[in-house]
Amino acid sequence: MDEVSAELEVIKANWRSVIEGDGGKCPCCNRWGKIYKRGINETMARSLIWLVNARANAHGWVDVPETAPRWLVRSNQLPTLRWWDLVERIPSTDPDFKHSGLWRATALGRAFYNGTAVLPQFV
Repeated sequence: MDEVSAELEVIKANWRSVIEGDGGKCPCCNRWGKIYKRGINETMARSLIWLVNARANAHGWVDVPETAPRWLVRSNQLPTLRWWDLVERIPSTDPDFKHSGLWRATALGRAFYNGTAVLPQFV
């Protein structure tokens, strides 16, 4: 490992301890950073329940913007479930759109819905 790589590893380790603690400004970009624990809330759970029970296309994907109830779309909690690997989204193939809007529950998401999987309390 060269001298620059070794120094970069030290900076990364120090930065990790800062953001896992009280947080602080990044020594490279001066932006604030902090890691926050996040648990599954009621709206996330309701979003997963809706997705598992939604009418999907032949490949198991659900067009959430077109078919989901308003409370789900407005809450924007469905994407957060990716942190636990409970849901997945197809990337957009159209450069004019950031996301495709097609979602499905993962195998872990369906197992969690069925009560056969255990998840960490926080991510």
